[in-house]
Amino acid sequence: LAVMYETIQATSHILDLDQLLERIMDLVFRSIAADRGCIMLHNPDGGGFEPKAVRWRDTTVTEEKIALSRTIMDYVLREKQGVLVADASSDSRFASGKSIIRYGICEAICVPMKGRHETLGVIYLDTRTTARDAMSRPGGASQFTEDHLALAVAIGHQAALAVEETRYHQAMMQAERLAAVGHTIAALSHHIKN
Repeated sequence: LAVMYETIQATSHILDLDQLLERIMDLVFRSIAADRGCIMLHNPDGGGFEPKAVRWRDTTVTEEKIALSRTIMDYVLREKQGVLVADASSDSRFASGKSIIRYGICEAICVPMKGRHETLGVIYLDTRTTARDAMSRPGGASQFTEDHLALAVAIGHQAALAVEETRYHQAMMQAERLAAVGHTIAALSHHIKN
């Protein structure tokens, strides 16, 4: 609840899209023990998805790009629902995903960012913990649970609404600027004629 409250606070006060997504990723990492995470947003101009907020648990990693499982992401976008993968390499839904093995992904959470009208992107989290490491934990427990998935789904929905609002706000400001330029040109034109 505390994380959801902070997410709502962030989404209602931050109007810069990059700053907003970075703050959301901070909140996600504070509550879910992922090794890597990324918010992938649909680019309204180019049509593809691009990473917007990238995070590693290991702070010595300074890369800005992240290689994630496109297979899992495509599944989530197609099905329009979040997914929790406990052992990615043996999950039958993602058996064809070479990226899972190539990037050493063990567990993953991927949730759609569903806004009012469309899916704007995904929040993607994974671990690179091996199955043997997971078995050494008390009770052989996974790092990710259904509660983590439910939290990620809620944050993803809230983030999508905030992205829509931010894009709408930016479009309104652009329209106001263009209107002001139009009024100025019209006034100058009138004075020049006179």
